[in-house]
Amino acid sequence: EMSGDVVIDASGCQRKRQRSDRKFPVGISGQISGASSLPEDSVFFIHHESLPGGYYWAFPLGNNVWNVGLWLSQPSGQMKALYNAFNSEFLKKHFSHATEVRKPRGARLGTIAGLPAITDTAIACGDAAGRCDKESGEGVSFAMLDGIRAVDQYCANQFT
Repeated sequence: EMSGDVVIDASGCQRKRQRSDRKFPVGISGQISGASSLPEDSVFFIHHESLPGGYYWAFPLGNNVWNVGLWLSQPSGQMKALYNAFNSEFLKKHFSHATEVRKPRGARLGTIAGLPAITDTAIACGDAAGRCDKESGEGVSFAMLDGIRAVDQYCANQFT
C-alpha cells in the first residue's frame, strides 16, 4: 500500500480496472529461460496468419530469460491455445532446454484514446490507465510521459 499527497500509478496492465462492454485489446505473456539462438539485443514481433489483427512477441530480459507472448486486437476464447501453439513452435526453433520461469498471464489492454484515471489523490498512467498503442500494445512510453505530465501539473499547482 502507498500513500502521499498524490500517488502516480504506472503499475502496468495488471492493474484492476472496472469491467466494460467495450472490446479492449488483450495480451498474454509468460517468461522462459534457456540458451537461445536469438540475439539478446533485439525485440521480435512475429505476424502470423493464425492471428489476424494480432502478433506474437519475444524480448530478452537478461540472463537467458525472455518475455514471450501474444497480443490480439479483440478478446478470443482461443488465446491460451494460440499462446501454447506459438511457444511450442518458437521454442523448438530458437531455444535449447527452455523452461518456464513465469506462467502465462493474460490482461485486457487499453488504447491511446482511453482517458487516464484521475482522482483527487491518484493518477493512473500508461497501461494502468488503459492507455497503450492499439497497434503494438506498448504502454510503457505512455506511462512515462503521463507521469512526467502529472508531476509537472502537480508542481505547477502546488507552487503557484
